[in-house]
Amino acid sequence: MSGKTNVWSILKTVVGSIAQVSFLSIAGYILARKSIITPRCRIGFNEANNLMLPPYNLFSVFFTPAFVFTKIAFQLKASQIVELYVVILSFGVVTIVSAALAYLLGLLLRLSPSDRRFTMAVAMFMNSNSLPIALTMSLLDNSGPKNIFQWSEDDTKLQQSARSTAYLVLYSTLGLVLRWSYGVRLLSAPKPEDEQDKAQKQNKWRFWSSKKEIPSTPTSDETHDKHPSEHGDESPPVEDCPDLMMIHYGEDRIKSTLWKRVFTKTRNFLRALNRFMNPTLYASIAAFLVVVIPKVQAFIRSIKPLEGGLNFAADVSVPLTMVVLGAYFHNPKPESSQTQGESDDCTEPEKKLLKERSNKVIQALGPPSERNTMLVGISARHFLTPLTLIPILYAVTGAFKTPSDSSQTFPDPLNDPCFLLVMLILIGSPPAITLVQMTNSNRFPIGSPAHAHQKVHSLRFQRLISKTLLIAYVFVTPLTIIILVFVAVLILQQRNS
Repeated sequence: MSGKTNVWSILKTVVGSIAQVSFLSIAGYILARKSIITPRCRIGFNEANNLMLPPYNLFSVFFTPAFVFTKIAFQLKASQIVELYVVILSFGVVTIVSAALAYLLGLLLRLSPSDRRFTMAVAMFMNSNSLPIALTMSLLDNSGPKNIFQWSEDDTKLQQSARSTAYLVLYSTLGLVLRWSYGVRLLSAPKPEDEQDKAQKQNKWRFWSSKKEIPSTPTSDETHDKHPSEHGDESPPVEDCPDLMMIHYGEDRIKSTLWKRVFTKTRNFLRALNRFMNPTLYASIAAFLVVVIPKVQAFIRSIKPLEGGLNFAADVSVPLTMVVLGAYFHNPKPESSQTQGESDDCTEPEKKLLKERSNKVIQALGPPSERNTMLVGISARHFLTPLTLIPILYAVTGAFKTPSDSSQTFPDPLNDPCFLLVMLILIGSPPAITLVQMTNSNRFPIGSPAHAHQKVHSLRFQRLISKTLLIAYVFVTPLTIIILVFVAVLILQQRNS
């Protein structure tokens, strides 16, 4: 492993890697301006690549899963999977610290609760898939056969890229789960209490109040108890006691209802799991299963046409992802007179309610509020989080550092230079493009007041996330990535010396 690395060569490598990604993104932006990549096509690509709801397209079904599968299934070994627990712990620490910093900074600048939730989402959910993978692969490819990211003397580029991809895929999978569970609710508007809900609550209160006020009158059974007959204290049959009949009927009904609830919950869980799963997640699971079964891994690798075809498809994934990423920075003007947030599926009452509330939102919230919100989100994601976590990462990796042993099949991630590089890129990575879809998502029924309220709430968030992504990707990310890669190089040089 090389001990010293020329600063100029590292700078040239980093700038060249960023330039490669930028050229592809600029190409996507130009194609979007020329209407070659239309908004419908762009949304379809992004939904398939991030949200990944059916129907799937060729990009999501084949290219990205092929990339993930080849990098993991063909390069990793079963003994290496156990060491990935560090990635799970790192994900938890980075997520909690990012959210806490954004929340505290929002409190300091007196942002509204909804704006604080927005900044937390921007800080928590970074781009952990397309951009970090592209930068990492480019850095490793351009670093030469003997580079500072080698774990041992015989560590190859293929092994480095496989380990880096495993770290990124696991981190990205955890982030995907958190985004579409907690993240969507974090960006959702509080559900308004509509008139129907209020009326139902009032009716329930009146019913129970009237039931308590009904005077108790002696029944025939009570009179019978007060004047027992000469036949003695004989128990009446069950048919003559409606209360006992209700108890027996209620027990049977509870049993049937319990089974129905179990069946319904199981069915809903399987449906939700099917909606959440996507080709890339399936490919990740399949790849890890192949790794933990060496015979299957050897059999698949023995089929050279299959391995070669998957490698060709994997080479398409990252460039195509960067092109689509660049297309998202072009926002064409709507052709119709419909305002943003209104669509053809809106009913007339919903459109009226949407227009009234939209005017209130626009009047109440001015540009200074938007600037502060974007400032908090970008500062927490790009500056505060790295400044807080880099010393912790340096201390932890230094405390657990052990001498490299080429006889080992896989390094501990805390001793792996690729893990340090990946974590530093993730710590300073820009917000995820998925936030665009998260602000557009509406979990309430169409036509309900809650659905209209969520649309109005999303209008401002959509405008905010567009500006935030533009500033983060164009102006902030190139500088922060260069600094973070240099930090990784300096740490590794200091460790090697």
